[in-house]
Amino acid sequence: IAALCSLAVAMVINASNSAAFKSLNDHNSTLFMSCNVLCGTNLIGLLTLPIIFRRDLTANNVRRVTRQEWVAMFFGTLLFQVVGPFFFLEGLAETSISQAAILARLDQVEFYALSLIVLKEVVNRWDLAVNALTLLAVTLTIVVAPAFGEAVEMSSTSVFILISTLGYSGSLTISKRFLTRVPIGIVAVFRLTVGTAAFHTYVLAVNPSQVGTLFSSEYWAQMAWYDVVYVTAFQALWLYVL
Repeated sequence: IAALCSLAVAMVINASNSAAFKSLNDHNSTLFMSCNVLCGTNLIGLLTLPIIFRRDLTANNVRRVTRQEWVAMFFGTLLFQVVGPFFFLEGLAETSISQAAILARLDQVEFYALSLIVLKEVVNRWDLAVNALTLLAVTLTIVVAPAFGEAVEMSSTSVFILISTLGYSGSLTISKRFLTRVPIGIVAVFRLTVGTAAFHTYVLAVNPSQVGTLFSSEYWAQMAWYDVVYVTAFQALWLYVL
């Protein structure tokens, strides 16, 4: 029962993440642009999650990771921790939550296709039917304007979200193919380390005027609760379920 309750809460947190970011971005689009938000979430995750994953983070476990697994972890991390969230939040900042949610459903179809091609999964007719229906539903939503609400437009923001889904699907495929024996704590902390370095480097190199905002009280007053809920709490609940 406890595991089911944890899973339910984790799913609710994950489902509300888009709305929470949209609220931050609408409040102050300059302060809470996607890269700034990802700087904060990765940093807080890097400071808090090693405590949660401390049993995985032993020297013996790290030594067991092979060179091939480190390489796979690095490229999987670029897709999952950098490409996926960056392009999703960039797209979400300029589109509605409903449109983003519809397009994000394609990650399920993409992963299924990759699992058949790369992982050589056996075709299951029920899985095939579910993914075919999902693809058909998204396609119809894009091509045919719905009876109620707004149609999904294929703009640059939609392309960003599609790139994001490819990033997440590609990362999951890499994890299933190469990282099944690596402790989840090592993968999680490695991802957060790379994410923290990547987004802080991006701000310093591309938008140095934003560096000061990352230390402002207004920024952390909002990011504190966002990080606690959508990074620490979500990861802790998900780990408990696993």
